[in-house]
Amino acid sequence: MQMRFDGLLGFPGGFVDRRYWSLEDGLNRVLGLGLGCVRLTEADYLCSHLTEGPHRVVAHFYARQLTLEELHTIEISAVHSRDHGLEVGHPGKGLC
Repeated sequence: MQMRFDGLLGFPGGFVDRRYWSLEDGLNRVLGLGLGCVRLTEADYLCSHLTEGPHRVVAHFYARQLTLEELHTIEISAVHSRDHGLEVGHPGKGLC
């Protein structure tokens, strides 16, 4: 989670066209835009969730434990990344 441009907490997210990107490639593209320096791999995958209804979406969740030093580096670099705060969806409003 990170602080969004509007002061709310949100998760980086987006859509991945599986014809051109692996899930991890798409995830790292979004993380690079919003956070700057974090990269996740298939080993960081936790689970997936399918929403039912007219707008079916599959959400894939990844997590990685960071050292305090890694967290500080991410926090510092995130505010300088190109799309900081714009590539993050509010948990109550859905992902980007």
